[in-house]
Amino acid sequence: MGLLSTEGEHAVEELTAESFDGVDIALFSAGGSISRKFGPLAAERGTVVVDNSSAFRMSDGVPLVIPEVNPEAMKGIRVGNGKGVLIANPNCSTIICLMAVTPLHHHAKVKRMVVSTYQEASGNR
Repeated sequence: MGLLSTEGEHAVEELTAESFDGVDIALFSAGGSISRKFGPLAAERGTVVVDNSSAFRMSDGVPLVIPEVNPEAMKGIRVGNGKGVLIANPNCSTIICLMAVTPLHHHAKVKRMVVSTYQEASGNR
């Protein structure tokens, strides 16, 4: 099966653990169940996995990273050295909030913040 794009036709294949052989970086945004199944498999094969789902956000040993806020959380992670790793990122509301608040915190030490977000309850769009 192929996918046609402006750059020609590209092969579309079933996702398997072997799909990550030789892959340096994988950006996951296919939902928690896919991330939980394939994220660790990809990391075991030497891929740096950046996961956009909630699957690993609270997992010990998986850094939760916003590069502009806490880049030190990725210290020691190098692409292309054959050592895979999982990296989680917070949800979109948290990222936007912390991008704005972090400079204020560095300047004035924010001690407490109350945040409310109003998102759809059903998950349907």
